[in-house]
Amino acid sequence: MRVHRCARLQPRDLTRRNGIPVTTVPRTLVDLTDHLSAEQLANVIYEAAFRGWFSIGETRAAMARANGRHHLDRLDEAIHMHLAGSAGTKSGKEDAFQALIRDRFPKPAINVRLLGFEVDCVWTDHRLVVEVDGGGHDRPRARRKDARLDRAMKAGGYDVLRFTDFEIEREPETVRAALHAVMQAGRR
Repeated sequence: MRVHRCARLQPRDLTRRNGIPVTTVPRTLVDLTDHLSAEQLANVIYEAAFRGWFSIGETRAAMARANGRHHLDRLDEAIHMHLAGSAGTKSGKEDAFQALIRDRFPKPAINVRLLGFEVDCVWTDHRLVVEVDGGGHDRPRARRKDARLDRAMKAGGYDVLRFTDFEIEREPETVRAALHAVMQAGRR
């Protein structure tokens, strides 16, 4: 647990949870802009919305009260991602992949529904899906689910690339080259 102190909190940015004074969800989202990427914030919004705790209007109002904050653009981008159906990044592996492609490739849609499946990343204009596979994907049930996803995407006209966390961390140029090749082939 981390305790965060702020000299200028307005009463409407405070609430109590089990008798403990805490910031509201909108104010917490504002505070998290100093530490999280837009993709990570989109996941916090996704989880808050699932629990019925997220309000775009209240979040925008908290952003307006937070003048002087340097990274509110991250929260604005996260809200747009949420409205587009993104659940944001859900793991450190996905965060590492986003860092690997940032500023080198167009931004993908992240953790969105496509053809009945949630996919890690999709570039619809390139007809490309990328799945970031951790160790759990070696299990038989996960392999069967991955195979179903791959067949559905292929039937829907999408290429699927799968990268392991090892490839993302240790072979970044190989990952980028594979992405580049598939995107270039899709333009022909």
